[in-house]
Amino acid sequence: MRILYEQYKDSLTQDNLIKVVALLTDHQTGDVMVAVRDVYVENPPIKIRILGEPMQNRKLVAEISMVNPLEVPLSNCVFVVEGSGLTHGQRVKQLEEPVEPQAEAKFRLDLMPHQSGLQKLMVDFESDQLRGVKGYRNVIIAPQPM
Repeated sequence: MRILYEQYKDSLTQDNLIKVVALLTDHQTGDVMVAVRDVYVENPPIKIRILGEPMQNRKLVAEISMVNPLEVPLSNCVFVVEGSGLTHGQRVKQLEEPVEPQAEAKFRLDLMPHQSGLQKLMVDFESDQLRGVKGYRNVIIAPQPM
């Protein structure tokens, strides 16, 4: 059975769950059976590409993208990016235009890694239609040459 976004959008919880209830009546016996199931709606992946060679105290560019999987435009789209040793606090990117169905939202973000070693770049995405979309990328930062 296929359920379209238009049919479930108002029933979706913050945890991306839809409670599905099926009721079956046996007309011969009068028996009634109920089945309840929570269905998890999978969010689209966030792609994070690191452009260039990651090195301490040298500019690094992250390209962040996500494809709109819905059949409706995504409005009020916001990406929040952070990573210990990679960003100084949270970096927020609000998209000016809606993301059309099957279109890709993409932007580049300049980073200045101040710690060497294994770091994690985390990205959260929210819109009026999709919530709680998360992605991350491990980045190995080389120490600054002496």
